[in-house]
Amino acid sequence: MVTTVVTLVALSCGGDDDSRRPSPAATPAAASATTVPATTTPMPEPYVGEGSEGNVSWGAGRPSSGGLVTRVWIKSEPWTDESGEEREAVLELYCGPGLRSLMLKTGGPQGGSEVSWSVGDGPTVTEVWEEPYWGKGGEMLPPLSGKMIQNLKGASRFTITTNHTPELVFHLEGALETPAQVNIDNCGRKGWR
Repeated sequence: MVTTVVTLVALSCGGDDDSRRPSPAATPAAASATTVPATTTPMPEPYVGEGSEGNVSWGAGRPSSGGLVTRVWIKSEPWTDESGEEREAVLELYCGPGLRSLMLKTGGPQGGSEVSWSVGDGPTVTEVWEEPYWGKGGEMLPPLSGKMIQNLKGASRFTITTNHTPELVFHLEGALETPAQVNIDNCGRKGWR
């Protein structure tokens, strides 16, 4: 891609008849054109497909309603709920028309609640995660999903404790390096939602 920059020269009109004619410097031949190489990198093609590896599954497609919908699901280590039932929680990265999110799904009622989480060997962060209004029970959203997704990149482990769960452990090796990650990284850009 080449960008052309054109410099325009303004005409000046004085009081006598000869000054109404453009000066030689103001003629089109005097306009300068400079070629500047493009500084943008080409956009990669969106991923469409599905797959899984270990505790990570992913899928991306173009629904009939339009746009591009991408999901990456990361299963936790098994855990036991308050009634003694063994469960797996899921951390879902989502990108679709108008929304990019990270969501915790525990499969049991949570409501908005204070959680404590950490990435890798980093410090423990305590904050309130909200239950989405469209949730079916057990879903929780962090206050800044985009920032949270960036925090997870390159990490090997994510842990979170809610008011209704023990510490949930998610192994992240390769989870943010699936073929669908290109869609998550470019979510919100024109043609990617």
